[in-house]
Amino acid sequence: MHILDKNFGHPSRQDDDHEEQWNKWASSAGNTKSKSFNPPKTLPNPKSPPATKVKKRKVDQQEKDAQGNLTWLWKKKDTEVVVAVLPSQMKGRILLIRHCELCSLRPHQWLTGEVIEGVFHVAADKFGVVNFDNYEAVRSFVLVNNNHWKLLYIHAKTSPVFLVDPAQSIKELDDSEHAAKRIQEYFRMRRTRHSITDWVDVKWKGGVMGQPLQKDGCSCGIVVVKMAKAVMESFPLIPNVNFECSKKYMKRERRELALEILEASVFDEHTYCAMCAALRPPGSGSPITDWVQCDDCERWYHAQCLTMDSRDFKKAETGYWKCPLCK
Repeated sequence: MHILDKNFGHPSRQDDDHEEQWNKWASSAGNTKSKSFNPPKTLPNPKSPPATKVKKRKVDQQEKDAQGNLTWLWKKKDTEVVVAVLPSQMKGRILLIRHCELCSLRPHQWLTGEVIEGVFHVAADKFGVVNFDNYEAVRSFVLVNNNHWKLLYIHAKTSPVFLVDPAQSIKELDDSEHAAKRIQEYFRMRRTRHSITDWVDVKWKGGVMGQPLQKDGCSCGIVVVKMAKAVMESFPLIPNVNFECSKKYMKRERRELALEILEASVFDEHTYCAMCAALRPPGSGSPITDWVQCDDCERWYHAQCLTMDSRDFKKAETGYWKCPLCK
């Protein structure tokens, strides 16, 4: 949350020295002239290959079960292919999880913000009795110094603000009090500028929540997700969070979170483009949409989203073509 600024936390952490990040994906397709239009409700079947060529689909490990699918995805070199579309708690929005983001859940990797946000929404959907839409609480996550995730939990009924550090910190109460002060200033600013009075009279104060500590330098994101789940499950009570944080447990938990994302996905990879997750390419264009299908995994792609020229598209259409994920 930008309202907290960067005035809290440690100046330079030794435990999380690799840079955490939000992955940034910008389609270049929207910057080129499209060859696309509204496609039919059902996608066309792939064009028949020449009589001299017989296409055989490979039966990859990902078809066998969810575990095999995840293993297959994690073995591949990172790509921008969409592997999951998650329903959002915010009406009218969806969350895209790309292959490179899912791969941040591999053991000993640093989580991206997209994955943490996705798991938050999956958990909120699972614990349906928790209704944060009534503004009774807010839970979020904060990236400190580009190398460490913390959990932000605002409990409106009792007015504490928790900025929970997965690593041991003697400044946690001070950081939480600073966060409470900045949140108080934010709501006062909303009243002054926009005449919005929600929560403006709440006397926010910093608090400390009991929680386990990470045992390595790369699991702060996993611990934050586990704490957020505990908060949602126990709401409206404030939990004393306790779970195992051994390296072995964190490795297993990473796999479980990745499986949760894949199983919660509503993405139909055989109907929508695996790069933009839509029927139509970004931007407007002419009345033809060029589709190309991977001969290994059978995912569909807009030629425009792959920035294919006419020659490459023709080769992919008539030859044996592998998508970015299967190469």
